[in-house]
Amino acid sequence: MIQIIKSIIIEIFTLIRELKINPNKYSRIKIEEFTMSLSQELTIGKPCRISMTDQPDTTIRAQVVTSNVPCIQFIFIDEIKAANISALLAGKEDAYNYSIKNTLRKLDLPTITPANRIVVLGEYTGLIPKGFNENDKFIFTMSFKGPATLCD
Repeated sequence: MIQIIKSIIIEIFTLIRELKINPNKYSRIKIEEFTMSLSQELTIGKPCRISMTDQPDTTIRAQVVTSNVPCIQFIFIDEIKAANISALLAGKEDAYNYSIKNTLRKLDLPTITPANRIVVLGEYTGLIPKGFNENDKFIFTMSFKGPATLCD
């Protein structure tokens, strides 16, 4: 009896360890956490419109949004749209709200399939942050992170 219990315990621990490497092994739906990023090159000191859009390679439900803006009032967002549904209900939002320095970056966007797009619209104010020089190039990014299906 003790030998049978030991054998079952070993099998359970082996399964637990195996699932660390392949968490989808016994699942009909293969899901992992992925990131989809949009980017646009800006010239520091020269205000411009932000217009970024792309389609994912697989189905994703973005739940965390991050941006790489260096300071407040650098970029204002007019629209974050996923699968034709706007995440901003009214007005403008400072992209700094999605900065990695800010802990409140959670949005629960609609599920986006490869047939849908994420769209980010806004404006770069022309602000020159500390440590930057006029005419420096800056690649503005917004990343959308969340559970996504694995392509088989």
